[in-house]
Amino acid sequence: MGSAQPLSIPKSPRCLPDSSTLGVCLDGSSYFYNYEYFKPFAKGYTQPGFALIPTIRGNLGSRLLFGAGVHLNKYWGTKRLVESQPVMIARCEALKNFFIQIGTIENHDGHMLTDILYNPLHKVDFRPENGLQLRYYGRKFFFDTWVSWENYISQGDLDQERMTAGGSFLLRLTPDQSRLEVILPFQAVYKHIGGQINDKSDTSKRVQTFSNISLSFQVAYRYNERGGKVGLLFQPIKFNGDFGPKGDMSLKGGRAISSTLFVSNDFFDLKVGSLFGKMIYPVLGDPIYGSMDVDLFPIAESRKVFFGSFDYHKEVYPGVLIRFDTGCYLTYSYSGIDYFYGVGLIYNFEGQLLPWSRR
Repeated sequence: MGSAQPLSIPKSPRCLPDSSTLGVCLDGSSYFYNYEYFKPFAKGYTQPGFALIPTIRGNLGSRLLFGAGVHLNKYWGTKRLVESQPVMIARCEALKNFFIQIGTIENHDGHMLTDILYNPLHKVDFRPENGLQLRYYGRKFFFDTWVSWENYISQGDLDQERMTAGGSFLLRLTPDQSRLEVILPFQAVYKHIGGQINDKSDTSKRVQTFSNISLSFQVAYRYNERGGKVGLLFQPIKFNGDFGPKGDMSLKGGRAISSTLFVSNDFFDLKVGSLFGKMIYPVLGDPIYGSMDVDLFPIAESRKVFFGSFDYHKEVYPGVLIRFDTGCYLTYSYSGIDYFYGVGLIYNFEGQLLPWSRR
């Protein structure tokens, strides 16, 4: 679902033109995804809806980009929008292939995080993120680091502030022309809940910080020139957090190891793998991989899950991508299979309104 896995070094977007321009951009999606989750680790749900993000964007020369618009999100069967918020973009391309962005940040590729760290559905329903971002596209190296503010509080509010942050660093060790590809990903995701309310006796009202940190290894063989790969992603994950009552050091965090075999090309991705862990909470990932329930209480001392997924994707028109996704999860010591399926139409259209020359 807009998956970044198998991992690869993304291509740099085209540079801003020297002349100043003004244009419109329309990003959006229409989707239907059904998650049949029966185990206590995650509640099943169906998510049918659409996202629409129209923006007007203008650049002042080759360094500065500004944009404004609106982010709309609606689920089928509801009379009102689920989400409606302004989009404000301010980007400075300080160096070649490097930019700093403030306001609404780029996350269409899920920050190139693995599926366990970032739920692939967020790349279809366009999860809004607003904050600060630094991103660099290199020939052998890519990094994206960001912070997204999700709940602002004022003095005296009876609520806690919430924010997520993360970093994704990908390094390719092999030459461009080599069919053997080795990538080292270092990735981390953080979630902070805090502010003025800090009731240390209540796990739901105290200041908390959770993190998923991973130093992985991916090796793949490129079997054609159109992006076809077959390979293995080995991913150890360290979780840091505090779920237990004050003074209970037994619930301070855990760890997991995941291995994923994959075959991919320009129109499908096939993945099978496993995850073995203990005391894991996926901060932005699918909760099906965790050993905590939806209220962040431990359910299982250890987590053993086998998974497989298949997706078909094709650009049916310039700027329009259609996806079909399905997958299943088998949990050791629990009977039955959790599974999902869905379809999404993702589109991106851009048009230029007018150019003008700098004086």
